[in-house]
Amino acid sequence: QAARPVSSTVPLTGPLSNRLAQPATLQRHSLQFDPKRCHPHIKLSAGWRRATKEIIGGGNAVTTKGFRCGVRAWSLKLLHITGGMRVGVSYPPQNADFSTSTVFFGEKRAYYWQPDGQSHSYTNQHHTRHEKSEKWKDGDAITFTLDFPQRSLQLYLHRTGERCTITNIACDLPLYPTVHFSDSFFWSPCSEVEFCY
Repeated sequence: QAARPVSSTVPLTGPLSNRLAQPATLQRHSLQFDPKRCHPHIKLSAGWRRATKEIIGGGNAVTTKGFRCGVRAWSLKLLHITGGMRVGVSYPPQNADFSTSTVFFGEKRAYYWQPDGQSHSYTNQHHTRHEKSEKWKDGDAITFTLDFPQRSLQLYLHRTGERCTITNIACDLPLYPTVHFSDSFFWSPCSEVEFCY
């Protein structure tokens, strides 16, 4: 049986590629955060692949590129997580002038997971909860697969091999990988994530 073609910008190698679904049109991406779309409280390092929030105060970190077609995959390492963190995709992309507002709420499009495993979608402020994944831990690696033809966003938790999917996503606008760091005083102020190859 002939191997299915896989387009790749930066290959996922080692443990991050284990058991990752590879549809024929999959494009894997090594992403960077955009300093123009990150809150001043968020420090970028490692070639803009790592985002760190070290002080109390909420903010968003959004990537330099968004997607609007095909099947896209990227991986994120959760170096240190806090309860109020949200990770997923959104539109419109935030910039420094607007990133003090809580991303994912009041957005035209937002699909995300929280460290407690809850998954949510917001479409024109209409809120829906979806299937729940296992709780995340510091050091976890997760891979997202954004499938526009299937209108789905899948999360793969590498530690457990678990997959969870948000379905019926709206595909009429580009979606940008986004991390929201909570401004709640109930959570530890320090949190850190990094895009993986």
